[in-house]
Amino acid sequence: MKKNILILCFVFFLFGCSSSNNDPSPSADTDPVEVTSTYHELVTSRGIVLKYVYSQVENAEAILILFPGGAGTIGLIQTSDGFQIGGTDGFMARNYEDLSALGLNVFLLDAPSDYQGEAGMDTAFRISENHANDIADLIEEIKNDSTLPIWAAGISMGSISTSNMGIMLNEELQGLVLLSAVTSPEVTGNVYGTLPEGILSMSLEEITGNVYIGFHQNDQCPETPPSGVALMENALIGASEVERDVFSGGNTPESHGCGPLSYHSFYGIDATVIEAMSQFIKGE
Repeated sequence: MKKNILILCFVFFLFGCSSSNNDPSPSADTDPVEVTSTYHELVTSRGIVLKYVYSQVENAEAILILFPGGAGTIGLIQTSDGFQIGGTDGFMARNYEDLSALGLNVFLLDAPSDYQGEAGMDTAFRISENHANDIADLIEEIKNDSTLPIWAAGISMGSISTSNMGIMLNEELQGLVLLSAVTSPEVTGNVYGTLPEGILSMSLEEITGNVYIGFHQNDQCPETPPSGVALMENALIGASEVERDVFSGGNTPESHGCGPLSYHSFYGIDATVIEAMSQFIKGE
C-alpha cells in the first residue's frame, strides 16, 4: 500500500530564475513568482520510503522530476519549521525552485530509504526495475492530481536514472533532460562494470519522447566528455525531437572536475542552463 504524507511547507517569492552564483537571470526584470515547496514521503509498492520536495507555481505548464548526480542523496530531512536539504551543492538541489519559477511543478528526489548510505544509489540500482517501479508509483500519485505532461531530468550519474525512466516508463513521460551525461566511465569506477559506455550502453533507441541534452564545453569530468553529445544524438534514433546545447563560461571551479562547483555542474551559469531547459520543456 502506498502512502503519501504531506509534512510542512515553505513559500518563496522568486524573481524569474534568480541564482546565487553570479549568473544574471534572463528573467530578472519580471514580476516575482510565488513558489510553494512542500516536503513529502511516499511509501512505494516495494515498501521503501521515497522522500522528495515538491515545488509548485500557479499556471505551471509541465511537471519535472529531478534526479541529482553523485550518490543521488541530498540529505533531505524534516525540521520543526519545514525541511532542510543538507550536504550537497549539486545543480538540482540549488536550482529546483528557480526551475519551478520558470513555470514548472518540480519534484526534487532524494535517494530511496534503502540507498541512503554513503554510497547512495549504485549503477545497478539506477538501471533496475525497482528504481523504475518506485518512480512509476510517484507518477501514479502525480497523475491523481494533475494532467500536466511529465518530464524527467538528471545530471551526471542522474542521467543514468533518467535514461532508465525514459526506457522503462516511456509511455508515462513526455520527455527527458540529460545534463553532463555519463558516456565514458572510468575503467576503475563503479559504472564501467555495468555500463562500459555509460548511458550509451543502455537501450536509448527505445526512448520515443523529446530529449534535451546539455553539456559544458569545458567539462573536465573524464566520465562526461563533451564528445559524448554526438554519440548520444546518434543513439537516440527513436526520439521525437532531440535538442542539444553546449554551454560555455561560468565561475572559476571550486571543486574537482566532476564536482558540483565546476564546469561539469554549470557553476556560475545555472540560470542560463535552466532557462534553456525550461524553454525546451514548454515548447518555446
